Amino acid sequence: MSARPSRRTVLRGAGVALALPWLESLAPRDARGQTAPASQTYVAMVFPEGTTRFWKPQTPGSGDGWTLSPVLEPLTPFKSHVNVLANVGNYGPFGGHVEPAHGNQMAAVLTCTKAQANGPDNATCGTSIDQVLAQAWSGRTKLDSLQVGLSTLDSYTDGMPAACSRSISWRSPTDPTFKIVDPQIVFDKIVGAGDLTPAQGDGFALARRAKNKSVLDYVLGHATSVRGQVGRSDRPRLDQFLDSVRALETSIGASAGGPACAVDARPPEAIGVGMVPPDYDRDVHADIMIDLVAMALACDVTRVVSFLLDDARSDFVYSFLPVRHFTDDGWTPSTGTVGGLHGVQQSGDDNDAFSTVSQWFVAKLARLCGALQATATARGTMLDDTAIYFGSSTHGGNNDGLDLPTLTVGKGGGAFRTDQYVDFATTGRRTERLANLHLTFLREVFGLPVSVFGSGAPMHQPSVGETTPPYAFGDGTAIIPEILGYTPVAP
Repeated sequence: MSARPSRRTVLRGAGVALALPWLESLAPRDARGQTAPASQTYVAMVFPEGTTRFWKPQTPGSGDGWTLSPVLEPLTPFKSHVNVLANVGNYGPFGGHVEPAHGNQMAAVLTCTKAQANGPDNATCGTSIDQVLAQAWSGRTKLDSLQVGLSTLDSYTDGMPAACSRSISWRSPTDPTFKIVDPQIVFDKIVGAGDLTPAQGDGFALARRAKNKSVLDYVLGHATSVRGQVGRSDRPRLDQFLDSVRALETSIGASAGGPACAVDARPPEAIGVGMVPPDYDRDVHADIMIDLVAMALACDVTRVVSFLLDDARSDFVYSFLPVRHFTDDGWTPSTGTVGGLHGVQQSGDDNDAFSTVSQWFVAKLARLCGALQATATARGTMLDDTAIYFGSSTHGGNNDGLDLPTLTVGKGGGAFRTDQYVDFATTGRRTERLANLHLTFLREVFGLPVSVFGSGAPMHQPSVGETTPPYAFGDGTAIIPEILGYTPVAP
């Protein structure tokens, strides 16, 4: 797959390397006015505990022939970029239902491999799809990949190693890539000069905070020079980007207590597991992290992101969410507050508190979609270019690995057929393997020469009384044609 036009003009200053979004007038001359090749941008956004029955749309179809469900309503502005996939399962790694469910299934959500515990703090698993991509594209961007999340609570890990519940990204079977939950660390990774050691990068960041300076204060001279080089139509876009960087810095500072607590009095992580400000707000935390992810992608700092919205068995109390009452046709305001996520999940697939949290997770995806759609690229918008996997590692209150809530979002550079609800129960296969979805991303969207993904129990004929379709078992070996905008070619 050929490289796309450069989007990596970089504003430089002391300890700062601030990459700009794509600007037409700075693209290579032979690429201007032409259709750019397909983008290579991937996001995995995963939420825990599954969802309720109000996730699924009522009728499979495409275009005007289907409507979003009440839980998926926040995606209404982006429906044309969405695929809702029902009866996608991850039984392959386990040969059926697995217990304990939460840690096992979260470790397998991007690896489709069963984790093996090698002691209380050590596990082996498989290489996750995001890291397969990051390794294939290594060196193309400042960061090969970025792992972020929101977990601030030391939730129970089902007796399995913590990596199984708290990391969806695995560089190798023995190297889980834990997420960053502190927005300040994520910001420093994005804007820090790529040739600095981590210690130097942290030192420059602390110096900026001590002087109450923005990263923009260090690159204004270079920014002025670049502004003189871009075309008239690109100048408003450049100014808007620089304004957004300053606004994002302000938001991050406010969430951590503001500039007054900078430097010596500041802990090494403003937000971490068991360490949050007294006025901590999970909704604000989520929005800032999403804005940072959008900034990293728009600036081509990385093209691979994994985002874990909460740990596998989350005891976090979502009391900031007002409960909504859900029906098959929509939702209305209700009374009460949401409790701990694991508790509401155990209350069944038909309860309002569980549906309310599920809809909040979808709203965070919608925020990312909005940011990507607002970012222009050579082909259209970043939402057109990006391929997003959004889903959960479990079905719902039954902790099962069949019929997982699953979406693809984005056009994948034109690879995806979108705006449809596909229920694989209506096909001859009766179900679809999650490993096949990841394989479709790797091979058909991103063009990698991959023929197998994951490590699953082989397909088998069900025993007497077993209703699980045989196709639920096995590795990822088959492409999913229903979501592709073209007929796939055999490898």
